[in-house]
Amino acid sequence: MRFDRRGERRRRPGHGIRLSTLERGDGPPCVLLHGITANARVWDPIALRLAERYRVVAVDQRGHGQSDKPNAGYAAADFVADTRRLIEDIGTEPAVVIGHSMGARNGLATAARHPDLVAACVAIDFGPGIEPGVFDALDTRIAGSPDAFADEEEVRRYLTARYPTTPPEAIARRIAGGYRRRSVARSPPVVSSDSGP
Repeated sequence: MRFDRRGERRRRPGHGIRLSTLERGDGPPCVLLHGITANARVWDPIALRLAERYRVVAVDQRGHGQSDKPNAGYAAADFVADTRRLIEDIGTEPAVVIGHSMGARNGLATAARHPDLVAACVAIDFGPGIEPGVFDALDTRIAGSPDAFADEEEVRRYLTARYPTTPPEAIARRIAGGYRRRSVARSPPVVSSDSGP
């Protein structure tokens, strides 16, 4: 089977928003949901393997990557509604849903609320309880993170320091899917985050 290693970027409907997806392969549907502050590109190595057997749809969840970023609507129910709408849009059979961290929560909640749409759910690095202090620390980290960088090398240094055990190729995927060049009037181009740190 032949398929583009980078995947086909598509815009699909979510719950009142547009979701950006990377799609590869043929077969039964498999939806990949990333963790908080990540994007669909983090799944690239796994998506390539799964695309040998499945139609893989890695999604930039709302507020992340190239998907819409509404001012409100970030409760679990909103992510579930997006995932439900996405599965309905990609086909007629139930999907295997694989999620990491926040994506695992969203996948499990989708499976619980819409068992007719989910053939199986794989939850990676997720526990049923999260202490309130974890959310406070995350809010502080995101609020203190830069929104723009001078160039891609500055992004790379920032992410490498933020995630010291993450391999360079994973950092490169995170940059490719979550940061973009933009020009600001009368100033040099900057690289800005599409989805936070």
